[in-house]
Amino acid sequence: MYLRNANTHIDFLIYEKFGKTPCFGIEVDGYNFHKSGTRQSKRDQLKNSIFAKNNIPLLRLVTNDSNEYEKIANFIFGERKTAGSFYGNP
Repeated sequence: MYLRNANTHIDFLIYEKFGKTPCFGIEVDGYNFHKSGTRQSKRDQLKNSIFAKNNIPLLRLVTNDSNEYEKIANFIFGERKTAGSFYGNP
């Protein structure tokens, strides 16, 4: 049901050129829109769960934070963690 929704998406999905296997995803979360307890926060938790169950790392960035370049570089070239764990929110 969730995946069939036309409004369901991931901001960035990096995948292998051959075979189209997902490598990792990046989500950019608006600070107010993704606050804990909101409908979007619940959707974010579901997305985290889907990525984790499929063993696809997911990096979440918030719009009111800084050092995105460093976080992305560390995520790509450093140790990737399971969905939702690299960035503690949500």
